Amino acid sequence: MTILDLLKEDGLDPKWVASTDGGEFASPCPGCGGTDRFRSWPKKGKGGRWWCRQCEKSGDLIQYLREFRDMSYLESCRFLKIRPNDNSASACGNLGSSTSPDHTPFKVEAPPAKWQETMEKIVQKSKTRLKSRRCKYAREWLKTRGLEPEVVARNSLGWHDQDLSYQRKSLGLPQKYSDQGRSTKVWIPEGLIIPCYKDGLLQKLSVRRSARGDLNRPPDDGGRHVMVSGSSARVNMIFGTTKEYVIVVESDLDAILLDRLAGDIITAISLGSSANKPDYEATKLLNKAEVILVSLDHDESGTKATDTWWLPHFPNAKWWPVPKGKDPGEAYQLGVDLRLWIRAGLSDDAVFLDDPIAPNSEGLSIEDVLNGAW
Repeated sequence: MTILDLLKEDGLDPKWVASTDGGEFASPCPGCGGTDRFRSWPKKGKGGRWWCRQCEKSGDLIQYLREFRDMSYLESCRFLKIRPNDNSASACGNLGSSTSPDHTPFKVEAPPAKWQETMEKIVQKSKTRLKSRRCKYAREWLKTRGLEPEVVARNSLGWHDQDLSYQRKSLGLPQKYSDQGRSTKVWIPEGLIIPCYKDGLLQKLSVRRSARGDLNRPPDDGGRHVMVSGSSARVNMIFGTTKEYVIVVESDLDAILLDRLAGDIITAISLGSSANKPDYEATKLLNKAEVILVSLDHDESGTKATDTWWLPHFPNAKWWPVPKGKDPGEAYQLGVDLRLWIRAGLSDDAVFLDDPIAPNSEGLSIEDVLNGAW
């Protein structure tokens, strides 16, 4: 089956328009309509690729089914007769040659002492503020993501209630200038504070901004996630002490959630972005792991990073996207049993067969997974 087959099944009539990538076809978009704004390449990768110039969405066959037929990840795999635990993202549409670029793990350098001191005060104030009545909506939002009060407190999450800026010099940072020649400042916007500590020191501070108090909506000016300048931006957050099994995600909040649900069976590493690579500490852990579940966001950039970097670099890695939603946080909100999902990813190891069997949101148990009932 190719992307052309799916388009024809949906009543669209793709027309050949160019020889690009073995043949380019134009048709209306199954989402936003139009006439020829939807482009598809049936010979690009396994089954083909697609892109809508209007929606600016793109993907492979699985992403098509999820986007336009409202199928879950598992439903899409069943429809296409693809096993979800195939050890290559290219099983669901190759995004290009899987080359393995050089990677030299970097050692984390702590921010200046003045920066740490100032940001630590903000973290402590934000922790207290999050407990106030005014921040009830933020606490409720965190609960919908599976982050209960004790988890929030343990990870020093908080709420920053105003936009602040500091002169870089006052934080011990070197001066930087804009294109207009003006000195830049360190900006801390209003939003959910997410700190990262290493060896007892504050290494990184990020903020999830909100729109009119709604953490599910990005601000009107974009930039939902802000990394506070001066942070060791590429440092990875690592949760858990299990050495044999590791799961890699993008969001720090997702890693915190997975640690809460399955920290006894797997260590969670968050990158902050699909473009980031593992730091020195994370690389040592990954090299020693028996199994690495790569669960970057199920979108174009996350899938591409998985296929072209993570799988070629680590032979013990397995592509393991969430069955519903884009990331573990969304999957949790949609009712997915994330512990069972992780156990399914590690199901080749018999030690997990003694864990109690419970159905997940797809009606699958670990026995179903082992028997190939996808």
